[in-house]
Amino acid sequence: MPSLRLGGCLDAPLHGARPDEPARVGRDRRLPRRDDPQAPRRPVRRVLLLGGVPRDARAQRRAGRAVSGAPPVRVGLIGLGAIGRGVVRLAREGHPGAIMFVGALVRDPARPRSAGGPTIVGSIDGLLAERPEVVVEAASHEALRAHGAAVLRAGIDLLALSVGALADPALVDALSGAARDGGARVRVLSGAIAGLDAIRGAAVGGIERVTHTTRKPASTLLPANEAAALSAPREIYRGAARAGVLRFPESANVAAAVSLAGIGFDRTELRVVADPSIERNRHEVVVEGSFGRLEIRIENVPTEENPRTGRIVAMSVVRALLDRRAEIVIG
Repeated sequence: MPSLRLGGCLDAPLHGARPDEPARVGRDRRLPRRDDPQAPRRPVRRVLLLGGVPRDARAQRRAGRAVSGAPPVRVGLIGLGAIGRGVVRLAREGHPGAIMFVGALVRDPARPRSAGGPTIVGSIDGLLAERPEVVVEAASHEALRAHGAAVLRAGIDLLALSVGALADPALVDALSGAARDGGARVRVLSGAIAGLDAIRGAAVGGIERVTHTTRKPASTLLPANEAAALSAPREIYRGAARAGVLRFPESANVAAAVSLAGIGFDRTELRVVADPSIERNRHEVVVEGSFGRLEIRIENVPTEENPRTGRIVAMSVVRALLDRRAEIVIG
């Protein structure tokens, strides 16, 4: 069973769970090995909810809302910057009671923060001690490298945003091994792009070419003096996605997700353009193959805290967390 997942649902076989069984977290929720002679031989069901749900709440669940009686998703955060704070705010304002933020790992735990937020910790052990059932990495490539394997070995699913780090094959191997050891999974979130499910589907039949153009305000890609002097769009990179992702780690996570969903980092062509005439981040993806042709174009409104990050990124995280308690998942 592959350990890395892009988009879609994180479904898993659940052996012999009772309807009233409480949600399990950490290593306690690992599944029996298929070759384990002691494993129960009951039918395998594909589910997203590990806790019981009242029968009369199913309509609410199908609509994606919090359900009375369903246990909240226990979430740990790696990073509490623009994305992490946006996730907490969106979840609490739009889906109260559905998601519980049990802790946040930050680089400077002594820094003053507003009251009412998650418990602040300074180590991955401290975060795991808060018993999350899923951890969201919303920090950096370095954070994913440093902490991803520890989360997975503890039997806890990992939702990753800094997926440009996966351009390093050694990290992919390390995360995959840790996921197998812990019985957990990595899910690459859609973040600031759409259509990963379609690209993944097209890859089954064969993709011939993928081109991805990222256009961002010049001030987010160039030094201040160069951005101020720029009067027309400037292409600052064209080539294989692998080198581009490593060169622009804060601006190319979308290209990494597209590469992973399709034909890989080395065959995906990436263009990065600094454009002084735009205020929103733009992504244009063209996929060609035996299925036909697919074009994706998205303009993301940046967050006020970080102009490199679109508002939709935090929204995609909240959606993925809500899906863990949904009976029907789209895409």
